[in-house]
Amino acid sequence: MSSKISLILALIMLLLCSGCGDSDDTPSNTNGDQEDSVALGERFYLRINDVAYIESEDIKVEFVDVVEDSRCPADVVCIWSGQVNILVSISKNGEDLGNLNLISAGEGDERAAQTFDGYSITLLDVDPYPISTQVIEIFDYLIALLVEKI
Repeated sequence: MSSKISLILALIMLLLCSGCGDSDDTPSNTNGDQEDSVALGERFYLRINDVAYIESEDIKVEFVDVVEDSRCPADVVCIWSGQVNILVSISKNGEDLGNLNLISAGEGDERAAQTFDGYSITLLDVDPYPISTQVIEIFDYLIALLVEKI
């Protein structure tokens, strides 16, 4: 009888702890085809087809495509670090402002930021980082962006 009680208690503990984890910048909008509210001037994350909505400015940002990912895999030595080219779609006040390419070849790459209608959008990070033995599917990509007023 006590082994059954121990098993039940262990299962209850497992269920209770399954929602536990480290608190970090893990994004909440990572399921694709979602629209999430984000704040102007704060980092936010998108997966392919996700839309971020900055309500205070009536701006929508959609992660449209990974145009290029030629970053040197982490487990390879390269003579060029490569780059990643992300395509986002921007709309403001319901008006389509078009697509922007955000290109990053590493920290400090000025092409990772673009401007539109008095704002800037910056590509902060792209995950996962390539490994030579793994293929990155389009739905695996998670980008970190920042929109600020200029």
